[in-house]
Amino acid sequence: MFVPLDRLGLLNLIAIGTLNLGMASSIRSFPKEKKIIKEERELGLFGVAPYFVAKAISEIPVTTGLSCLFGCVVYPL
Repeated sequence: MFVPLDRLGLLNLIAIGTLNLGMASSIRSFPKEKKIIKEERELGLFGVAPYFVAKAISEIPVTTGLSCLFGCVVYPL
């Protein structure tokens, strides 16, 4: 199946924009979570790696679903 390069370019820009959106939402939410994380780390409840993995896993379904929906709408256009 041949995919025209203009569509591939568009999907590439959508993927990059989605990644940037995901990072931006994490950056915006981190200052609110910082105090809670600091207190829980001082109590020895968890480390940085488990926090990062849990946050990434929890954001994957939403980001993936919205990206697929957006791609399905934009690709035929």
